[in-house]
Amino acid sequence: NMRLQKYFILFSLLFMWMIPISQAQFIKGFGATVGATFSNQKWYEQNPENQYKLKYKAGGNGSLFVEYIDHKYYRMISELQYNMKGARGRRDSIGEFKYKANYLSFNNFFKIRQELYDVTPYALIGPRLEFLLNSNIPTMRSMHLTASGGIGMEFLYKRPWIFFTEVQYNPDVMKARNADFLKIRQNAWEIRLGIKYERKKKADCPRPRGGKNF
Repeated sequence: NMRLQKYFILFSLLFMWMIPISQAQFIKGFGATVGATFSNQKWYEQNPENQYKLKYKAGGNGSLFVEYIDHKYYRMISELQYNMKGARGRRDSIGEFKYKANYLSFNNFFKIRQELYDVTPYALIGPRLEFLLNSNIPTMRSMHLTASGGIGMEFLYKRPWIFFTEVQYNPDVMKARNADFLKIRQNAWEIRLGIKYERKKKADCPRPRGGKNF
């Protein structure tokens, strides 16, 4: 049963996501994002000459994330995200139409950063595993792999609360629909605004004066 397999994989990913959360010493911060998604689709029919690139459709996205690994120049991010994808087009017979494909995705990013006095610019890259929630396109894949890359800026004026903004590009690695007579590949741009609570580093215990080191 494909649906049971999908939920089993999602449950396993959620369990894996909780492992770093339970290891408090690895956690650097956690937070949430909201933003806009601009996605389009390319359709491939059996005849290789029949390819259609649809127009961008605007949607929304939101996520909860955990940032971990305490390193000066890089960190890891694990994220659960809701994302509204799809495309739009126009035909003379019916006018403008929209296709939608809404996903819950499990994202993992490698983040390279350079902390400055008031801001931290960064770049990130990583895979996403997307689970289809609903779509008005028949036989879309219930689960498929995509990729992500982006840049962003953190603003440190209100530390430990850190506001940030970022832009990500999210193309399909696997086709979102892979039926014989019609294959669909999706691409999306995301603009995000977020807030993160950064955990403070614990201070080292002072050595007792006059004591011996063991």
